[in-house]
Amino acid sequence: MIRLAIQSKGRLNEESDSPACHRGTESCFDIAPEQGFLGKLEKVVRKRHKEMPQGDRGRYIYEASDLLYHLLVLNEQMGIGLEDLEKELLSRHK
Repeated sequence: MIRLAIQSKGRLNEESDSPACHRGTESCFDIAPEQGFLGKLEKVVRKRHKEMPQGDRGRYIYEASDLLYHLLVLNEQMGIGLEDLEKELLSRHK
């Protein structure tokens, strides 16, 4: 059983009678960040960034296009169109 209580400044305080992680440990995040998958991925990104020629505009265009493609796929899955995003951005610039 997990009990949550809101402390001052909106912070949550969690009390548990059982392990919180699916592995039976107190936390799923008990390994150092640099040893987990995201830490390894971060190292790959840093290495590739260092190896990328300065001013490699083509590589940037490739990566940015990939990002936009996946954003469009996610938008489709969520039922969100470009007009929804445009409306949101316009509402921020009144």
